[in-house]
Amino acid sequence: MSKLLSSRGCRIAGLVLLALLSLVPLRLLALPYGALDWVEYDPSYHHGHSCPVASPTAPALQIPCAELPGPEDPLAAVVNGQEIGRAAFDREMEQFLLAVQAGGADVASPEIQDRLPEFRRQVLELLIEDVLVQQAAVELGIGVAEESIEAQVAAQVEGGGGLELFQAYLEQTGQSAEEFRRETCQELLRAQVQAAVTGTFTGTVEVVQARQIVVPSQEQAVQALARLASGEPFDEVARAVSRDGATREQGGDLGRFARGESPAAPQVEALAFAGRRGEVQGPVEVSGGYALVQTVAPAEEVPDVEGQAFLLQQWLEDRRQTAEIEVFVDVGDWNQ
Repeated sequence: MSKLLSSRGCRIAGLVLLALLSLVPLRLLALPYGALDWVEYDPSYHHGHSCPVASPTAPALQIPCAELPGPEDPLAAVVNGQEIGRAAFDREMEQFLLAVQAGGADVASPEIQDRLPEFRRQVLELLIEDVLVQQAAVELGIGVAEESIEAQVAAQVEGGGGLELFQAYLEQTGQSAEEFRRETCQELLRAQVQAAVTGTFTGTVEVVQARQIVVPSQEQAVQALARLASGEPFDEVARAVSRDGATREQGGDLGRFARGESPAAPQVEALAFAGRRGEVQGPVEVSGGYALVQTVAPAEEVPDVEGQAFLLQQWLEDRRQTAEIEVFVDVGDWNQ
């Protein structure tokens, strides 16, 4: 499957990287379907819907994005009166540890065991953040229409290769279609809250889409140029002659990137931003040889999505600081 994991899936994956890379702060924006194929989900997690607790001044608004525990179920936390079940927390924590283990770490090692309270706190923070988003939506009068959820799920199924592959993905991960639908709802809800919170944010960033061919010598670069001049597609020549292992099989595709964030050499980035649509430039000397650069989509200004996400995160952090949060699980030093 080629579509993206849910935002929570990406954030859990981010925590895994924190664990595996000495907790260096990293932010994951996207991971492909299948990136967590080794994670086993508990099917009992996928039961029922509930709605967040509205503030006294907010209208009652049903948001089928949250899961509340039953009256007899133990609690992990309560956020402004909205409960997070212990079972939901335990399953998220189990998913995290399975991911750490699949990444090559021994979860029974002293290094991981010593950090368990910290990891538990981070996982609980993700669940609390989801609740804060749900409660903010209620206060802002934001809802998610059933039709929107169904349309988004359908688009992800189609983009992931069709129903058969989608069902195989669910079986492989142990998810139910209902849980996938619930997380899709949460993604849509978060996007709408972000739009409402950052509506006045006008920051932009310059982006471009490009390809590259990297060969060991200038002579080989000239030969590749000759093939391109004869009409051979850039991606086919890249697959045939490029020595860049990261992009060769993708036809040299570098994807879409912002200025200063290119996955290639600075010289390649400069040519990509300077080029017109379809223009091939070079050869330019880079580490490991010489590069030819094709500008697939010329530079343009687009909304700064990362900037918007940062503003939303800061806004949610402010809400967290004023939220009434009770914690009923061991998460080490809990700082309210």
